[in-house]
Amino acid sequence: VKACDDVTFTLKQGERFALVGESGSGKTTLAMALMRLIRPPGHIAKGSVTLNGRDITKLSENDMRKTRLSELALVPQGAMN
Repeated sequence: VKACDDVTFTLKQGERFALVGESGSGKTTLAMALMRLIRPPGHIAKGSVTLNGRDITKLSENDMRKTRLSELALVPQGAMN
């Protein structure tokens, strides 16, 4: 089962990105995939995630952890917000 298919985002330097949508639309699944936080058996089947000229799907776990801390963030909305 594909949770997300054929997704493309392009941001210019200095731009920020927010993903909003209805409950159950796949926002969290997409965000977790972009951050390489999908738990098995889920996985990124194909494609790439390019951030600042690097395909972060190819980074080591240690380098990905550093990237999450410095270049990429997930700010979930609380259920009552």
